[in-house]
Formats: sequence, structure tokens, C-alpha cells
Amino acid sequence: MALEPGILAGFLVIFLAVLLGPFKIHVIEENLEPFLLVCGIAAMTLSGFVELPGEETGWRMEIIEESLTSPLHVGDIFGIPIGIFQIVLVVGL
Repeated sequence: MALEPGILAGFLVIFLAVLLGPFKIHVIEENLEPFLLVCGIAAMTLSGFVELPGEETGWRMEIIEESLTSPLHVGDIFGIPIGIFQIVLVVGL
């Protein structure tokens, strides 16, 4: 199944922005996290226009709930789940 040309072009622009933006534009390099958040939001919004038989695409309440309640799981230390938030917090100190 091929994507519509406009949707494919949009995904290509987002891909190239994420790939080349931090290397070419100093402001993006300094603000990488907000830039990647905006690119992720744009990609999620654009994916709502994709029609895949039997699949839901785009923004859904389940995705929003999961993003807010389920941090990226990195591992367990003595049975305590460790997520990316805890790793960044410890390394940042």
C-alpha cells in the first residue's frame, strides 16, 4: 500500500528536519528536546491522514494516556522499575 504523495512528502520533511536540523541550525542544537517534541507532534498529526485497513492512526485517547502514564522503561534495580526520567535525573545531578 502506497501513501499519498502529500503525506509521504510531509513525513520526508519531518525525517530530514530531524536528521539534519540539529547539525545545520545552532538554535535547534541548543533546544533539541522541544524540537523533537514538535516533530513528534507533527508526525503524529500527519499520521492521522493515513488510512490503513484495520488500523487506527493518528491521535487517540489511548496514545495520550500511555504517553502520560508510561515512561520509557530502562530496567529494574533491586526490583524497582527505572525509567528514562530517573536516569536523566541521576545523570543530571
